[in-house]
Amino acid sequence: MEEQQKKRSYFVPVLLLLLVVSFTGNILLVSKRVSDDQEDRVQRGLAIIADGKQAKLHIDAVLTNVDAMLGSGSDISRRLAAKGALGAAFKQADEVIRFMGEAQKISGKSFPSTKRDAASFFGEAERSMLQLGNHDGPLTAPEQAYLQMMKQVYEQLKTDLAPFEYKTVSRDIGLTVQTGGAWVDMASRMQEAINAPDNVVFKP
Repeated sequence: MEEQQKKRSYFVPVLLLLLVVSFTGNILLVSKRVSDDQEDRVQRGLAIIADGKQAKLHIDAVLTNVDAMLGSGSDISRRLAAKGALGAAFKQADEVIRFMGEAQKISGKSFPSTKRDAASFFGEAERSMLQLGNHDGPLTAPEQAYLQMMKQVYEQLKTDLAPFEYKTVSRDIGLTVQTGGAWVDMASRMQEAINAPDNVVFKP
């Protein structure tokens, strides 16, 4: 009888200790999940900011080199240098596509893409612009017209994205950005700009 009472006296404290350990473990596990989720959201917001900045660099680089091609006259070496710089600029197109894609996900609705989505636009624009001017003499009239059309599109993209400005970046800003805001509307207007032309494939 006495031995049974001793067993009972040990059982209750051990049971309480196990419950406390289990409870503490669950709290730590939940806290870690919350912390990991918040960190994921911070990193997503920071990635959006980085992609937006790269998008602005891409747009500026394309405009600069389209102007250089249009002003190259019969100087094929100048034109080829501009085309090389355009090829480098389009290496940043993935960031623009990702920026617009994130905006669409966060908005919860598809952007209008009746003619083309972002990936199609930048792919077609790159392939078309890099085949222009591979000949002696000045650009042909169709080549000039195509570049003027693309210049208008890119000027609109620049206007749409101009307000996107983050001089300082922090975890709090990252958390805020990934919830949405004005930048999502900017991306939506960019989608409208790339849908504006009837065709972005160069046809001689």
